Amino acid sequence: LTTHFMDEADVLGDRISIMAKGRLACAGTSDFLKTRFGTGYLLVIALNVR
Repeated sequence: LTTHFMDEADVLGDRISIMAKGRLACAGTSDFLKTRFGTGYLLVIALNVR
């Protein structure tokens, strides 16, 4: 199963793997990933508006 939504992966999978640039970046249970990586990240999207 492939998804871009953590809530969907949480419901459907016992273990979750995250890929980055075609490689396995991390894997574990939903709780493990949320505890390990769930805080401290900020996503900034910059748009070039003309």
